[in-house]
Amino acid sequence: MAKLNPTTSATNDDRKSLATGVPSDAVPAREGVSRRDAMNMMATVAAVPMLARAGEAQACGPDARRLAWQRARDEFLSAKAALDLSHREHAQAYRRYETMRPTLDAAVRRDLPGATWTERDIRVRDLDEAYRQFCDGEGRSWWSRDPDDTKLRVKRALDAVAVYRSADQRAYSAAGCVTPDGQDDATCHRFENAETIMLQTPSPDGDALMFKLEHLFGDEVIEEEGGNLPLWDVKWVRLVMSDARRLLSGSIK
Repeated sequence: MAKLNPTTSATNDDRKSLATGVPSDAVPAREGVSRRDAMNMMATVAAVPMLARAGEAQACGPDARRLAWQRARDEFLSAKAALDLSHREHAQAYRRYETMRPTLDAAVRRDLPGATWTERDIRVRDLDEAYRQFCDGEGRSWWSRDPDDTKLRVKRALDAVAVYRSADQRAYSAAGCVTPDGQDDATCHRFENAETIMLQTPSPDGDALMFKLEHLFGDEVIEEEGGNLPLWDVKWVRLVMSDARRLLSGSIK
């Protein structure tokens, strides 16, 4: 995607982020990142060959420019529909997962070593390393009248977390949240490429220009950004302004 600003781990917060569009605090790389932001990184790479293609369309006659625009717009709409469908399907699957997911007993949480474990810790923290660090802290960070019993309780709690993780992953898969490897990436890449071509293809008329303006600054986009004006890369704004000057300059007195 063309907008400024941009590993996945099997955390519940990460899964919820994918399903709802709400960034996960568990993964800093995603913090504050919308779907529109995440797509920006690929757009710059794709821009060079596509600018040449857009330039060829500009050099052609009106009919060829109109046909090039129609093809670019139609592919963009098709790619966007596929991406939206993928998001809806994942959101539905995640809602199923929430009704199936296991719970971790409060007593187990109390016996986990060290400070309070976050939901991310429960799902991704290295359990063997946590136990090793706990044992190394004997006599320094913790004391007990019966150290062996304390270590046994901690080990049982960590084993329970391992069992919980397996059950959680089974629920996640059974709910249909897991997609074939590469499918989501392919859908996103198709949309990124189609969006780039659409924006770079010269607008043959006012309707095409308005289509681009709605995509960049329309009410739907502003709502998606929480009521803020999107911060698009300047190259996209310049391309649309070039269209506007070419199509509207004669009507400005």
